[in-house]
Amino acid sequence: MLRILANQAAVSLHTSEQYQAGLSLHRRAQRLHEEARAQARDLATRTAELEAAEHRLAVAEQRELVDAERHRIARELHDSVTQYVLSAGMAVEVARGEAVEVGAEALGRQLETAKSLTQTAVEQLRSAIFALTRPHSESVASLEDLLREVVHHHRSLLDITVRVAGRSVALDHDVHHELARVVGEALFNVVTHASARRAVVRVRWLGEALVVSVSDDGDGEPAALRRMLQLERRTIRDGRHQGLANMDSRVRGLGGALTFRRSRLGGVRVTARVPLPVVRVRPGLDLPVPEEAPPC
Repeated sequence: MLRILANQAAVSLHTSEQYQAGLSLHRRAQRLHEEARAQARDLATRTAELEAAEHRLAVAEQRELVDAERHRIARELHDSVTQYVLSAGMAVEVARGEAVEVGAEALGRQLETAKSLTQTAVEQLRSAIFALTRPHSESVASLEDLLREVVHHHRSLLDITVRVAGRSVALDHDVHHELARVVGEALFNVVTHASARRAVVRVRWLGEALVVSVSDDGDGEPAALRRMLQLERRTIRDGRHQGLANMDSRVRGLGGALTFRRSRLGGVRVTARVPLPVVRVRPGLDLPVPEEAPPC
C-alpha cells in the first residue's frame, strides 16, 4: 500500500511539474505573441510612412516634370510667338500710316482693327507666359488634379466642368502628362475654333481602360475633324497646324485611340481611350480614324 501511495505521489509531483512547465511555456508564448503583434503594428506603421514618402516623391517628380514643360512652353511663346505677333503689329501700324497718307480711310480703319487685335493677342500671350511661369500648385497629386490645373488656364474664356467616375489606378506620371497635353490641346481648339461657350472634361476609370474626353457645345463637325486629322498625318510636320496629329500621336503612343463624335452638348466630343495597364507603343503614321458614332 505504501509503495502504491509513493508511486501516486511521484506521478502527482511529475504532473505538477509538467503543468508548471506548460503554464510557463504558455505565458512565454503569450509574451512572444504580443511582441509579434507589436512588431506587426510597427511594421504596418513604417510601411504606411514609406508609402506616404513614395507618394510625396512621386508628386514632387510630377511637379518638376510639369514645371519644366510649362517653362519650356513659356520660353517658346516669349522667344517666337510673341515676337512674331509684335512684328506683325508693327507692320500693320506702318501699313495703316501709309493708308492714311494716300486717303484710304476704309483700309486704314481695317488696319486699325488689325492693330488692336495684335495688341490684344500680345496681352493674352503675356498673361499666358505669366501663368506658365508661376510656381506650380502643391496640390497636383493625380491625373484629375493635373487636368484641373490645365482647365484652370482656359476658364477665363470657357465655362468648363470636370467630372470623374470610377476608381483611379496608379499610372506613371509621364502618362498623366501626355493625357493632360491632349486635354489642353482639345480645350485650346474649342476656345479657338468651335465658337463654344461650355465644355465638359470627363475622366472615366473603367478597370480595363481609362477614358478621357472633352465635349463642347460649339459648331464643330466630327467628320470634318477626322478628315483634318487624316490630312495632318500626311502633311510634312513643320510644327504648325499639327494639333490634331499631335493629340493622336500622344494617345497612340500610350496604346490608345483618339475618336471624334457628336457631343450631347451639341458640338464635338474628343475621346482618348487608353487600355490599362498602359503599354507604350510606337505609333504608326497612317492608322485609320474611327467613323462617327451616335451621340454620347
